[in-house]
Order: sequence, then structure tokens, then C-alpha cells
Amino acid sequence: MRQIIDVHQHIFADDLLCDSLVRTMDLFTVERALVHGMRAGYVGGLGDNEMVAKAVASHPDRLLGSCHVFPPELSKALDEIKRRRDQGFVSVKLLGPEGFSPDDEKFFPMYELIGELGMMVLLHTGTSPADTGYVSSKYGRPILVDGAICAFPAIPFVLAHMGHPWYLEALAMARGRENVHLDCSGGARWFLKDHVAGHSSYPVRYERLMWGSDCSTDLYAERVNDFETIASHFDSETAGKIWYGNSRKLLQSVA
Repeated sequence: MRQIIDVHQHIFADDLLCDSLVRTMDLFTVERALVHGMRAGYVGGLGDNEMVAKAVASHPDRLLGSCHVFPPELSKALDEIKRRRDQGFVSVKLLGPEGFSPDDEKFFPMYELIGELGMMVLLHTGTSPADTGYVSSKYGRPILVDGAICAFPAIPFVLAHMGHPWYLEALAMARGRENVHLDCSGGARWFLKDHVAGHSSYPVRYERLMWGSDCSTDLYAERVNDFETIASHFDSETAGKIWYGNSRKLLQSVA
């Protein structure tokens, strides 16, 4: 039976403890999900770090926590990372489109702490919907984290959404930086559909690519089916790595 790990999930207002999410995961043989906090009030009220902590505590064998921080408030960010790591969180979620460049050297103390604590970083890369309250999509360019990626090679960095629509930047970084990983949630599936249909010949390091849903449970079947169509073009070993193996290896390194 196919195994899946979901590396990009959130808390939704109608499922605060992720009970519905876990039931949906059972339907699609999803073993674990990495659940990311968001700043309160952003993106339609997606759950914050405290809500993630409660959901993970309710389903400790199925969910892993990822804490959102805002690096320009550096002292608060450092305190929050320490606190959440003590609670078992494995990841830090950054959203450059909140108004900062992720590789600004002012934020390097944050990356130093993340490295010391053995955590990973998942960044929103790509454009941002107009209704999210983000400052500018320009801060979602994958290349804007490259300085931090190079300065902290021991930290795993995940570029969410493969940088949609700046796919080639993200793919090039995953080929050239050993600590760069990609998730294929959101707009990434559009690139992958074109890629497997032969509309793109750019080389993809599939050992760096991981599946993520980034959706509420009512859309889960659609996101799974989308990738099933894409995965049908891969051999079973490659598909298995993207569904499960790559994520398992990465999450084990920060557990």
C-alpha cells in the first residue's frame, strides 16, 4: 500500500484540533503531516503556533509542529523558536512576503539558533494571494534566501510551492545547494503537470521533492488525485520518494 507524508498543512477554523484532518489522512494512507503555524489574522485566520501545539498534542503520533516567526521582531522570534522546540516542534515557517528578505544578515542569529536546535526551515516561496495581507510577492523569490542557505549549510531549507512561478530559480537552487528541498504544494503542481507532459525539459532532482497538500480537508482528494496523475509518469521508486521517502528522511533528521 502506498505511504504518504504531507509536509505542508495548516490549522483551519472548522478543524482546530485537526480531528477531521487526521480522519482524512487515514482515508488516503497519509502517515504524518507537518502542520505550520501562521501569524494570527493572516490568510483567512489559519491557526497560529499555539493552535498547532494543541493539535499536535491531540495527535502526537500523526502530526508534527512548525512554528511561524517574524524575523524583523528578532528577539520575539528567538524566544518563540526556543519555546516551540522545547514542545517538540521540528520546523520554523517563514513568510518573506510579510515584508522581509529571508537572507538579510540581520536575521542570521535566528538561523544560528535554528541550527543549534537541529530544526529545519520551510519558507513560503512564490507569489501571494491579494487577500492575505502580505506586503509584496517580491519577497517570495527563491533567490532571496540563497544567502542564508549558503551561510548555514547544515540547516535543511524547504522552498514551499517550488517558488511558483519562479520554478527555475527553486529548481536550480535544489540542484546546486545540498541543503535545499522543495515541496510541490500549491502552484507547483501546475509546473509538474507541464513537466511530465513534456512541456519542460528542465532537470528536476526528485530526491529533493516532497508532496504537500496545503489545503482544507474538502480539497484533500483533489490534491492527492492531482499528484497521482503526475506520479503516474514516474517509475514507482521515484513516486514513492516524492510521496514519502524524501520527507521521511528529512523529518527524521530534525526529530
